[in-house]
Amino acid sequence: MDPAKAIDATEFVNLRGLRLTLSEAENILRALRDGEIDGVMVGGAGGERVYMLSGAEHPYRVMIETMSEGAVTLTANGTITYFNKRFAEMVCTSRDLKGTAITHLVTDVQKLESLISKAETINAQDEIALKTDDGTTVSTLFSISPLELDDETTGLCIVVTDLTEQKHNQELKASRELEHNLLQQAEASQRNISNILESITDSYIALDGHWVITAVNERAAIIFGKSREQLIGNIVWDMFPLTAEREFYDQFHRAVAKQRPAHFEARSRTTPGSWFEVHAYPSDGGLSVYLRDITERKLVEEERERLLYESREANRQKDEFLAMLSHELRNPLAPITNALEVLRRCGADEPQLVSSRDVIDRQVHVLGRLIDDLLDASRITSGKVRIQTEAIEFANVVSRAVETARPLIDARKHRLMLSLPSEPVWLRADPTRIAQVLNNLLNNAAKFTEEGGDVALTAKREGNELVISVRDTGVGIPTETLPHIFDLFTQADRSLDRSQGGLGIGLTLARSIVGMHGGTLQAFSAGPNEGSEFVVRLPVVDEPAQRLGARVSVESATAVRSRRILVVDDNVDSAESMAVLMKLSGHQIAIAFDGESALKTAGTFRPQIIILDVGLPRIHGYEVAERLRALPENRNLVLVALTGYGREQDRRRAIEAGFDYHFVKPIDFTTLELLVNSLPEP
Repeated sequence: MDPAKAIDATEFVNLRGLRLTLSEAENILRALRDGEIDGVMVGGAGGERVYMLSGAEHPYRVMIETMSEGAVTLTANGTITYFNKRFAEMVCTSRDLKGTAITHLVTDVQKLESLISKAETINAQDEIALKTDDGTTVSTLFSISPLELDDETTGLCIVVTDLTEQKHNQELKASRELEHNLLQQAEASQRNISNILESITDSYIALDGHWVITAVNERAAIIFGKSREQLIGNIVWDMFPLTAEREFYDQFHRAVAKQRPAHFEARSRTTPGSWFEVHAYPSDGGLSVYLRDITERKLVEEERERLLYESREANRQKDEFLAMLSHELRNPLAPITNALEVLRRCGADEPQLVSSRDVIDRQVHVLGRLIDDLLDASRITSGKVRIQTEAIEFANVVSRAVETARPLIDARKHRLMLSLPSEPVWLRADPTRIAQVLNNLLNNAAKFTEEGGDVALTAKREGNELVISVRDTGVGIPTETLPHIFDLFTQADRSLDRSQGGLGIGLTLARSIVGMHGGTLQAFSAGPNEGSEFVVRLPVVDEPAQRLGARVSVESATAVRSRRILVVDDNVDSAESMAVLMKLSGHQIAIAFDGESALKTAGTFRPQIIILDVGLPRIHGYEVAERLRALPENRNLVLVALTGYGREQDRRRAIEAGFDYHFVKPIDFTTLELLVNSLPEP
């Protein structure tokens, strides 16, 4: 008999006055046996008495009350009609739950309602937490079955299983499994780390918070020349006492104190001659140190530094040599130039004498240009080429360049053709340097074109650029040489006779100068005997609001006024020839051949102008200038440096020593004469 029916369904059979048939009696007996009848009403002398059939349902009731699961019966609307002792214990209550809605005892009402709806047709199960009277929750499993009553009503029977211990066991098992997995992962990670540390090329050493070595890889043991057993467990500073005196100690302590990695390079104190790149990473438990052997790299760096030093030293010595060479070459050129000027002013006008003077003049200029090229080569390689830009009209620069190149062009009987823009074209440029570029291109065209050939200089404006072309009908440029034509010391003519001369510096310097002006220089040639063309492109600017005043020509210079001039030069020919020229110009002249004599003569002669060489014996010209400037009576004295030293540092040193002007030998005497005549009266 269903326990719920035995408890909740009470059916009574009234036997009073009933006349039973055999079939009816059999039905009653069957109902009694099947538990369909819970009680019987009997009439007698003492009246009607109801007899409950408790003996039929008692075992079931005892079983339900003593079972380990909770048991609950519900009406169709979820109201509790019965609950056993275990269910009351689960919700921690002593109150009567009959008539209470089951939804008041669970944490997830929606889940329970969904489960109840399923249980109307089939048995259903799900985990649902109960709410207890003490405010806690209990994890349980609800097993719900439909319940049909004899009065044709329906209800529900719920068996509630406490999952607390099961959950605990599951969590404990999961925790142990997790712990086991983590331990395995940690062991695997440790093995991987150990394998990695053993496979890396760096040396590895681990230190704890007390500087005790806790781990080293095989590479470190080899580098330190000790076994792992000898290293591990010992204080690092005790194992390597020399290291405690060096950068390692400071860097390691700083890394630990500030908890910041340290990266540095240091020479090994344990392996003489070795260098290490050190990376130290601090942690709460100590320091992890990686050492990379960079000895080979350091040797390469040291070798590179040595080579750079030797290269710089070689360049310095080369510059000094070139400066000395130019000085020594210019010194003899100066008296030649002076003597030539004396001959021009005093000599006869016989054609042969004039022709000889012109030959000497041209060759002196050639020698002077070669000397300048030597110094320019040094400036190119050291990046010391300088420009001083101003607004210039291109036609004026062309005139200067053509004037300089004209003697060589005329000597080789070339036809020079010029084609310039009809309108003025202005450049922001260094007029001397741009003229130097054009002069170089014209000279090259003249040198490498047979006598009677053509040289053409054309210029035209294209947008914001001025395009200048210097073209000739000469020997051309071989195809294999053309890509290197602008390289230092490169020449197209490599014949043994070196008939065209030159050092192969001019084109390199020209391209450098054009580049410093924001332009380009290109070379073109169809090959040998096909001529060549050099194309310069320079940016143009707008015409300035005020044009620079024209330079004062020699003819319009101030009239000659006699000055007292002291000429100081240890080259006797140079000093005496300069003195002759100055006397011819109407000046009073004194001569000195060394620094001491110059100081004495200046004290007695009281010159207004001193033309002073720098490279003097015993007392050099810079010191002479400084000592003269130190005297109050020489505050208006004009000091002119005339020297074979023409580097930029030589010019700066001259100005610092007190010189007013700096000229390089050989000087065009008309330039010096113009300067002397333009100086104001003291």
